Amino acid sequence: NNNNNNNKKYCLLINGDTLSNIFESEKAIKLFTELFQISFNEKFGAINGCKFCDPYISNNYDSINGGWGYIILLTKLLAIKYNFESNKYDLLPEGNFSKILNKNGKGDYEVGISDMNRTMEKFNKAMEVYLEYLFEFLEHLKKEKKIDHKGNYVCPIISGNKINNKCILIEEGKDRVIDNWYQCMKYLLTILKFLICQTLKKENDEYL
Repeated sequence: NNNNNNNKKYCLLINGDTLSNIFESEKAIKLFTELFQISFNEKFGAINGCKFCDPYISNNYDSINGGWGYIILLTKLLAIKYNFESNKYDLLPEGNFSKILNKNGKGDYEVGISDMNRTMEKFNKAMEVYLEYLFEFLEHLKKEKKIDHKGNYVCPIISGNKINNKCILIEEGKDRVIDNWYQCMKYLLTILKFLICQTLKKENDEYL
């Protein structure tokens, strides 16, 4: 099925030095359209069929962790495409166990949740760090004029740990509100979809 095919491509991309050389052998227009499918319904966003649904239900862990694995991989590929290097972090795509590496050596952040040692607190911190990375990346693209500045009116705005005023941190406690996280993840996927569209536009313009 399509998910199995996506997983096979995923493994090939992160094997050896393929990731760093992918754009020399395959056009970005094919890579991004075939490898990443971002979709939305009324409540949840999804990437390659992995829904960002209720993180307090253990049956959803694989979907959430897999989705974040695709997000880290997509962001890493975009960073390579635009020759971006963060001052503080690096992304390590490893499927359901993807990480954000701290360049100062003060610990890494595993972007996932489980019943074991991957706690909600650690997951929240990893998502917060990812937004910091993504904000730095977007600022780099704007400075280098790699994206259309009109996109400011289309692309959701990151401010600290929020996107369009919806926080990426999952609330804990009895009266938690998960809807804010659902919406923030949809905004995050919208940003990534925007970057894919900008990349495809850039590729098309270069071939005209």
